[in-house]
Amino acid sequence: MANYFVSKSGNDSNAGTSTGAPKLTIDSAWQAVAEGDSIIIIDSGTYSGSDNTELGSRNIDNITVKADDGTHSGTAQAPIIDGGGSATYFIRYDENYTISGLTFTDFAAGTGGILQHRTTSGLTALAISDCIFHDNTGQICRVEYP
Repeated sequence: MANYFVSKSGNDSNAGTSTGAPKLTIDSAWQAVAEGDSIIIIDSGTYSGSDNTELGSRNIDNITVKADDGTHSGTAQAPIIDGGGSATYFIRYDENYTISGLTFTDFAAGTGGILQHRTTSGLTALAISDCIFHDNTGQICRVEYP
């Protein structure tokens, strides 16, 4: 299980597996993760645009996306995920994921929610902790059982 770090001072050409060489965007880290990995945002910047929202399904499970609690950067971080008034979701359809310590703002109403969760077995989990949702026009979470 690997950690992929994201920072406003990062670069998407970095591997992202160390705090000294983080990724710049959440999507770049999302494309790198495998089952059981974590994406840890190590600064309190605002993450907006399609490289940081509307992360598509990758059919991978057990992923954590969280703010650094101080373990890696030395100080607890409070990153903001900004939908820019047009993004309709953050993560879509993967199973067994954890979202922690993030603020979600300015997401638009869509057919799903900011966090869209789909299960085929009925035995999966979505854990949300210490997150703030404000100034969004759509649902926070949508769970589908196809």
